[in-house]
This record gives sequence, C-alpha cells and structure tokens, in this order.
Amino acid sequence: MQEVLIRTNRQGQKECGNFSFPARPARYHHVETEDLTIHFSLAWRPIFLQAKKCWPNPAEWLKISLSGRPLYYSSLGYGDLASLFHQFYVPIELGPQRDVSANNVNERVAAKMALSKMEALAGANAGAEEKDPLWGKVIGGLRFWNRFFIVKFPSLLRAKVNVLPPDCMLCDYDVFPVILATGCLYNCGFCRFKDGTDHSPRTKMEIESQTDRLLHTLRDEKTMFKGVFFGNQDALGVSDELIFYAIALVREKMPWIKNVFLFASADSLLKKDISFFSHLEESGLNYFINVGIESVDETTVALLKKPVSKDRVMAAWHFINLINQRFPQVEISLNILVNQGLPHSHWTELFELLQEETPFPKGTIYLVPFDEPIGRYFFNKAKAVRMATKRPVRIYNLIGL
Repeated sequence: MQEVLIRTNRQGQKECGNFSFPARPARYHHVETEDLTIHFSLAWRPIFLQAKKCWPNPAEWLKISLSGRPLYYSSLGYGDLASLFHQFYVPIELGPQRDVSANNVNERVAAKMALSKMEALAGANAGAEEKDPLWGKVIGGLRFWNRFFIVKFPSLLRAKVNVLPPDCMLCDYDVFPVILATGCLYNCGFCRFKDGTDHSPRTKMEIESQTDRLLHTLRDEKTMFKGVFFGNQDALGVSDELIFYAIALVREKMPWIKNVFLFASADSLLKKDISFFSHLEESGLNYFINVGIESVDETTVALLKKPVSKDRVMAAWHFINLINQRFPQVEISLNILVNQGLPHSHWTELFELLQEETPFPKGTIYLVPFDEPIGRYFFNKAKAVRMATKRPVRIYNLIGL
C-alpha cells in the first residue's frame, strides 16, 4: 500500500458565505496520497479533489457534486472576476462544450487525469480493509459512492437536476434536493436543459418519500447541507399548498436548514399573490428565487424562442422589485444572457430600464455567458451593467447538481 496521510474530522465552514476559496463543509476528512489530495464528507463521499503534479492552480479544486458530476472551480485568473463580481471562482462542468475561458482546456485535462487516478485508487487496493481499517474506509467510500452516483441517486431523485439556481453558490452548491415538480412551463427554444415535458407537480406522498429515502442514504453527512433546492425547473409553478407543505417538511426533517433555493418563471411568479410572500417571510427561512428573464427586449425574446410577451416580462420585473423591497427574507434574482450575437436592442433596452430604477441593494442580476467563452466582450458588458445599476451583479455559469 502506498504511503498516505489521513486526517479525520477537520474543521470547515459552518455558515454560508462568499469565500475566497471553495468552502468545505463544517466537518470533513482530509486524505493525501502520493498523487492526490482528496477531501471526503463524514460518510467518506469524495467532495473535493486536487492533483499534486501538473495542477493548473493550487487555489483551484475539482468538486464532486452530489450526483457525481465533476466541476472544476476555476479562478479565471481572478482579476476581473473578483473586481467586478466579488467572486473568486466559477464552477465549470467538464466537457468539450464548456470551454468558458482560454485556460479551460488545460484545466479540463488536469481534472480528468486526477479523476482517473482516483478511480484507479479505488480499483487497485483489494484487501485494503484488512491492512489498515482507516484506509479501508477511504477505498470503501470511493467504491460505494461511485455505485451511488451511477445507480442509486437517479432512482432516488427520479429527475435530472441539470441546472441549479445561481444563488446556491452562497452555500457552495451544498444543497439538498427536494423535487416538487418535473418539466417546464415554457420549454424555450434556446434552452439546453429542458426535457420537453409539461410542468407536472408531484404529490405530497412522492415528495415526502423522495426526501426520506435520500435523507436515510445521506444520514451520516446530512448536516453538511446548508440549503434546500426545491426543484426542478419551475418549483414556484406548483400550488401554494404544495410549497408550504414542502417547507413544513424541511423544517421538521432538517431543522438546521435556513436557506431555500428555487427557480421561477415570469408567469409562475405573477400568479402568486402578495400574501404568498408574506407567508414565506413569516416561516423564518431565507428564500432565494431565481427568474430566467434572459432579456427585456422583445426582439431578443422572440429570437430566443421564449414563449412570453414583453408585457409579461416587464410586469415580472416590476413585481420582482416590489417583493425585494418589501420582504427582507425573500430575494428574487434574475438572469440576463450575454452573447455577441444578440441584437443591440438587448442591451439598450436593459440599460434604459436599469437607469430608471431607484437604488436598492437586493435582486441580484446574474449575467449568463450564453454559447460562447467568457472573454473581453463578456467583461466589458459586465462593467457596463455594473455602472448602470446599484443592484448586485454576478456571473452565472450554469451547472447542475
């Protein structure tokens, strides 16, 4: 057996926040081999990985998500990322279609080599349990969770969470999924994440069963989750009764959870009465709702094949402002796409709207790099948006659970 260093029950971060490094859960295990540094949850699930040789940046890590999805936490060279967005890294999914920066090619190669070494580690240590019980837990964890990612997690969730709300970065994406509905109200033409099915709420029994089964599987590490994601692509589109049932379920079964994240559409948002948000406020949790506005320009919305009128978009925009101003524990953020091929009116309409607003420090605008790498054009537009508004402005690179 190769020489290893294992430190159990290391101290991480207890609260959510915008750290200058990928945040570890409150407790985790630290393991070093000749080639790798691996951080595990208390249940020996691999959560962070870094190679010791030929690694692009010692401040950058590979994160293994709850579904086994590898995400490279890239600093993009800091600079504009930190100064413009007060962010210190952007999670990037591995794959040839996700080259979001010039450095991403090298990052992807290094990350895939590290993953291969971790997989080889799990497969080449037969009898590890007998030689060293603690090392056996490392190897046993790698094997168990690999099977979990491939087989058990999809059967527990019965939904693919291909994208998480951007506000989840406040909890470093350590969110527990509770699926309230599948499908989407819109199935927009430009969207890579739609499954083409109609929006379909789940029953209370289905929601509780999924929650209980996943909690049981994650029982040894469940307190590492700092938030809950009400899924999937438009959870606000379900009935008020179902949402408050899910809230009560979370408060009963996960009383340490303080943050709830979910997606909404312009139409599902506008169907909610002010009293709904008053009841959210009274529940004592923090709610982060993300709305995919994409553009306030009618020409751009039509180009994106988004089946919503400009009147509805503008009504949603003003309703978002009202909610953000009135309810301290409810924050509604919105997304704006960035791509050089979008019409000039996409930006002129946005800037005109922003300059008319009265200043208030809520309702983050997330700029989404759409079908092109993050480069000088993206950062120039980000600077212009920052100059035009007092709202928080951040970058949203779409990633899944």
